[in-house]
Parts: sequence; C-alpha cells; structure tokens
Amino acid sequence: MTPFTRRRALALVAVLTIAAVSLPARAQPHRTQPRSFRAATPAIEDAGGRVVVLHGFNMVWKVAPYYPPSSIYPAPFRVPEDKSYFDARDARLLEQHGFNVVRLGLIWRGLEPSRGVFNEDYLDRMSDLINLLRRYGIDVLLDFHQDMANEAFKGEGFPDWAIHSGVDTPAGEIASVPATNCCGFPGNYFTPAVGRVFDNIWTNSFGLWAAYADAWAHVAARLGSKPNVIGYDVMNEPWPGTQWPTCAVPLGCPVFDNGFLQPFFERVATAIRAVQPSGIVFWEPPVMNDFGTQNTVGLLHPFADPNNGISFHDYCLIGGQFVQQLSRADDPECQQTEPITVQNQLTAGARNGSALALTEFGASDDLVEIGRVKALADASSISWFFWQYQGWSDPTGNPAGEGLSAKDDQRRFATIKQAKLALLTETY
Repeated sequence: MTPFTRRRALALVAVLTIAAVSLPARAQPHRTQPRSFRAATPAIEDAGGRVVVLHGFNMVWKVAPYYPPSSIYPAPFRVPEDKSYFDARDARLLEQHGFNVVRLGLIWRGLEPSRGVFNEDYLDRMSDLINLLRRYGIDVLLDFHQDMANEAFKGEGFPDWAIHSGVDTPAGEIASVPATNCCGFPGNYFTPAVGRVFDNIWTNSFGLWAAYADAWAHVAARLGSKPNVIGYDVMNEPWPGTQWPTCAVPLGCPVFDNGFLQPFFERVATAIRAVQPSGIVFWEPPVMNDFGTQNTVGLLHPFADPNNGISFHDYCLIGGQFVQQLSRADDPECQQTEPITVQNQLTAGARNGSALALTEFGASDDLVEIGRVKALADASSISWFFWQYQGWSDPTGNPAGEGLSAKDDQRRFATIKQAKLALLTETY
C-alpha cells in the first residue's frame, strides 16, 4: 500500500468511526421466537451451545400498583413523561451501555388481588414493559418478588387472602400476634406472624401450593412466549418461617431445603411447564444463603426440571447487620463470605444441573464491594443483575444508595452516579 493509499484508508476508517459513534442509538430488530436458553452448569447456553452472558439490573416496583409509572402505557394508565419512572429513555440508556437483561418484578398481590381472580390490566402493563425492552435488545427474567410477605408486615408480595390462618376473619390470627411490625426490614421476618405466614406456604396449608402454581402458570401463559422472556424466578428470597434457626448455620438446612423448599419449587415448575416448555425455571435457596450458608437442595435427588437455574444473591452480613451503605467494603468478613456464597451455589448447581444467575448484589454505592462481587460472578461466567436500576422508594431496601441515579424521578438522567455506571459497564 502506498503512503497516499494508506492515508486515504486511515481517513476513511476515521470518518466511519466518527459516524458510528455519532449515530443515535436505535432499537434492535424484533425477535419473533422465544429465546431457547438452557442450563449448562454453571452457565447459560443458547440453542447453538454458545455461552450466554447476561448483565443488567433489577426492576422491581414494590408499592401499589406494583409497576413503575410510565409514559409508554395506553390511556388511562399513561402518565406524562415528566412523571414517568421508566420509558424508552431508560431502555435506551441500558442498551447504550451494553446491559442486556432485567429482572422484572411481579407482585402476587397485584396479579391476583382476590383468589382465582387475575388482574389482566396488571399483566398488560408488564407486557408493555417487556415489549419496550425487547425493542432495545434487552431480555427479561420474570421474578415473583416478595419481602416479608405483605404490607401488613411493612413488606410486599403475597395477596391479603394468602397470609391468613384460615380462621373466620382472614386477618384474625395476624391481629392476635403481638409485635407484628416491631422491627421493620428485615426484623419483621423474625416475628411470629411472618413465621406463621411462611409456615402456611411450606406446609401447603389452605391449598397455597396450588394457588401459587396457578398464579405462575397464568403468568407463563400470558408472558412466557414473548421472545425476550428467558425464564422464571419462582420466589424471591424464600424465608423458612419458624424453621429459620435451622437455616442460620454454615451447613444450611437440609431438612427444610429437601423436605419443603424443593417440593414446592418442583410443583410450581410443573405448572409452568404445562403451559410453557421454554425458558429456565430459576429457584432460590433460603435467604440465609445470601450470606454464605450452604445450599443443600438436591441432596436426596436432583431438581426435577432439567432446565433449571439457581437464582442467588450475594450480600455482606457483619455482626447480624445487612450492609447496604458505604464503609464496610474492606471488612475481612465481607471478603471471606462473598466467595463462599458463590462457591456454595456452584456446588449446588453441579448437584442439580443448574444454571447460575447472581440476581441480586450491590444495593449500595460501595464501589469496592460492587466490583468485588461482580468479579466473582464474571470469573465463573455467571450472569448478574445489579440491585437495582433506581431506588424507587424501596420500602425494604436502601433507596438512597441502591439505584443508578441520585434521584429516581425525572431528574434521574442528570444525576446518574457515573462511577457506579462505569464500574458496571464492561466489554464481554
């Protein structure tokens, strides 16, 4: 190549490069078929056997109506853009920085306010969000989210009809238990009332297994065939109820995991598969696994659904306190327990043939902590979801620190925490 030709070639490359970076982001071409993702322990693979790496955020709106106000909805649900908390601008931001997945929270109370009566308007709004994300090439993991069961305990998740004891007055037993709301989050988990609510779930009282499975089947039938829906996270952070002391030890709780949790999740997986054969069914170990206890699911037999995944979280717990704020990143206990959490799930994944997804971590502005946990996932090709996209007045979290922006309303684009965004943005 002559010097003149070389100069022309370099100039052409420069022009094309400038043009490429100057073009506005465009929505991705629509996919028409569901993603054929499958578990390939510990990774996720596509139909061609290629490892799929997903990086993204949680999107969970925990207060009624249990979906973010948005300008993308049809009337009468639409809000003006200056009142919108998630719309095409947000999807474009995620796409521009290489994020390709969100964990979208569905709240059972919003889905099924009365037993057997589903709120189709609620699912329509979820469908609107999924369709928007699809336009920007972003996949979706559907998540039945709960924290402390219900608003009665300063949490969210289960409908009112699912938290009673079966006495004549639905709230009767709850009202009779003292100190229901003594301790906020996560303290109310340890109250007798919340313990009883989860005991009813795990013992299949009042037909709750069938009810929960039916709710998931309804969601899978409505949303599971969307091309960018990759799977189902059956329950966020399962609480063992009054069995919790047996799970709060390093070796975990094999009786609860194998006698209660696994059969429940397998029942739900069967209901999902009856209407939707595609997608990975993700199950979560007890919430204590977030802090380094062992996942013993599958000791008696592997998880029944072969296309299953473990959805796990990795947070730091020091002296019984959930670390969500800055200042503890250099604590030796955090540095010791975080890799243990990942290794425990790798072990359980190998036993059950599970894909792994780190579906929560971060929840703060602690960049050292965030980077350390993210690196643990990356080292094992584990897909990850930061908690969370914006604070969204999270009643059971750290809304001031957990989001990508300092302000989660119309000011969010002007108040992005640039160092956090840069840390989470990476080539892969």
